[in-house]
Amino acid sequence: MKIKSYTIDLSEQMAVCDANYIRLLKLLGNTRTMNQRVVALPHLGHEDNFVCLEVLEDFKYTSTISIRQMLASEKNPDLYHSTDTALPGRVHSANSDKKETGRGNSELTHSDGRQAYYNTPEMIIRVYHDAKTAEVTSYQNHKYFKAIYPVPNQFMYQCDEKEQLNLFLAEWLNLCINEGLSNPGELQLDCLNCL
Repeated sequence: MKIKSYTIDLSEQMAVCDANYIRLLKLLGNTRTMNQRVVALPHLGHEDNFVCLEVLEDFKYTSTISIRQMLASEKNPDLYHSTDTALPGRVHSANSDKKETGRGNSELTHSDGRQAYYNTPEMIIRVYHDAKTAEVTSYQNHKYFKAIYPVPNQFMYQCDEKEQLNLFLAEWLNLCINEGLSNPGELQLDCLNCL
């Protein structure tokens, strides 16, 4: 039985990247006025989870955005505060207290001091404002993803690794939009009118 080789559906991949651009606008608004947003995900697990979106670079036609998940034990407690809005929103605006290991990945601990057995997701996203699209350029410090990989390969990537990362970003951003808590007064949705 011959296995069918993977072929790229470029229109489908571009649709995912275009939708991710809209999702990022919903969460960050105008990147020139909003440099960071932390969204609380209180219903995942026994400990509060947070997703931090931070604008690393912002140019006329492109932006670079970091998105990473953090546990409550990583947060600086004096930067955590609730707002007086109808939502029990939570807004944060600083770096986490993660220890860096030699590999560049963060070493995580739970609030009771136990070592975590996984690294929380971290991505770098390149946003193209003129094309109104966004794509993942780095995941867990791995960069330069090809459109197609032979299987097996050195890094044990799937043949459609780049597509899978952009789909994962879409699901992650949807979770933040649908289940996340943040200060709604910070959202600047006027950018969505231009789409």
